[in-house]
Amino acid sequence: MRTISRISAGSLKPTALFSFGLLALFVQVGRAQDPLQFFKNYFVTGDYAVAGVGLYGQGINGFASNTLAMTGVPCTAGGPGPGTTLDAACATAGAIPAEPIAAFLIWQSIETTPSPSSANGWFRNWPITGSVAGNPQGLGCWSNGGTNPSGFLRVYIADVLRFLPFDETKGVRIANGAYTVKLVDSGKSNLKLLYPDDMPLYDKIRTIAKEIYGAADISAPKPVRDQLASFEAMGYGKVPVCIAKTQYSFSTNPDLKGAPDGHTIAVREVRLSAGAEFVVAICGEIMTMPGLPKVPAADSIDVNAEGKIVGLF
Repeated sequence: MRTISRISAGSLKPTALFSFGLLALFVQVGRAQDPLQFFKNYFVTGDYAVAGVGLYGQGINGFASNTLAMTGVPCTAGGPGPGTTLDAACATAGAIPAEPIAAFLIWQSIETTPSPSSANGWFRNWPITGSVAGNPQGLGCWSNGGTNPSGFLRVYIADVLRFLPFDETKGVRIANGAYTVKLVDSGKSNLKLLYPDDMPLYDKIRTIAKEIYGAADISAPKPVRDQLASFEAMGYGKVPVCIAKTQYSFSTNPDLKGAPDGHTIAVREVRLSAGAEFVVAICGEIMTMPGLPKVPAADSIDVNAEGKIVGLF
């Protein structure tokens, strides 16, 4: 089970997918044909089942609630002895559900607070507190790549086995069923796209250049502008734009380090990725494929005096 939440600065407002699931580890109960006289006597075959549900944007007063439906834990039927069979649907009369030996609720959130702040919640109306798993100071990631410097990605895990219902007749806890979960979520995010889908492709490139790279404007020769117009005529005017440029500067000049402003981004070529549905604007001198370092690995490869190749590793 997994919960992913993104939080805006200074609050607990999710800005992306918020989902979670229940992980239940269980054993198949199979009675021995000639059982020993013990209270419980069975062999074990391990397995697990997972269920999840979305909570994105459903928060009210700081928390979002939804119902998680677990259906993946099977039963055994027809035993004890060699006649014992697996009844995945648990539909046979007298079928015994597999007994869960562990059940965990796991969720993630991106938080701006210096210490973990989304550990508390409820499972079946029982209060739970998740333990932090992994590094609580690790940066989160944007869906389009790169880390989010404004938020820490934190993972929580809570043991919820004791909160599963207990079948007194069959003597096992029941993992399958509908479970209400309530976790931190402050409601819908104020997501604002950089540009609308119907903005002309040239203007999309200009918007990115101005808003992201601090440029005063963009420039493009007539063949590039004509190519963009042809993309729009083919029905690709509403696709997003990807910028390919030097990684050393916000400008297209790799020697102008950092984040200068007031520059002009030169668009020398545009390419349509029709299958993926986006347009790539090639800006300045940049090699798109393959991505090579400043010093190629071939510079360190040689054949020594003994005729052996060196510098491969």
